[in-house]
Amino acid sequence: MQCKNCGSHYRMRDLACPYCGTENALGKVWMKQRTDAELSYERERIAAGKRWSPYIYNRTISRVIVVEVVLFILLIASVVVFYAGKELVYSRLTNKRNQEAIQEMETLLEEKRYGELEAYWNDYRDSLNSNDPKVRKLSQVASVTYYHNSYLDTKLSFFGLTEEEKREDDFILQYSIRSAWNVYTYEDSYWDDLCDEAKEMLGVYKGEIHAYLVGYLKLTEEEFEEFVTQDYMYYSDSDKWVELVRERNGWND
Repeated sequence: MQCKNCGSHYRMRDLACPYCGTENALGKVWMKQRTDAELSYERERIAAGKRWSPYIYNRTISRVIVVEVVLFILLIASVVVFYAGKELVYSRLTNKRNQEAIQEMETLLEEKRYGELEAYWNDYRDSLNSNDPKVRKLSQVASVTYYHNSYLDTKLSFFGLTEEEKREDDFILQYSIRSAWNVYTYEDSYWDDLCDEAKEMLGVYKGEIHAYLVGYLKLTEEEFEEFVTQDYMYYSDSDKWVELVRERNGWND
């Protein structure tokens, strides 16, 4: 702008003419407006520092969420690792226990302690691998032992009856006959590849059954052969043999 006193040119924002010193009213107005603007800005800046700005608030929330997600992922990973490790340890302990059980049952088999072997088998059967040849052999021996013990229990129970009780009995005799058939026909009924140990056991047990049915219950050899060659022992079949035995021994009076 041009100074009114000396005619020199200077900036409109200057407070006075730099050549003659004459005051510039416009410059003073501009300076006041600038000062007011700076003061207003400073007040707003101070006020903003005393409260959360949306940007700072959102950034803080985002960081909190990220931290929570990371902690959650770490927690899930820890749980997975824990249970995986627990399952691995359990699996190894189970395998070790099963191998020890198999070794113990093989020892019992060698010593012909079949009753103890069967009890061991009942405790471990569900956790053993049925496809293992050792396990399959042990299962066959335990199964033969179970059927033979059932036969012995019912036969000895019948032996323990008095003659009068045998006449009145309608249960024990029948189940001794049925259990005898179960043992004698075991190989044909349950296994195509019976192990040698089980076959050897059955050879002895078949002799016992023959002695019981022919020697004690008084079946003829022909009747015994018919009895052991039946494909299945229905209750009607066992009823027929019971009646025959009772009549032959005078227990149906």
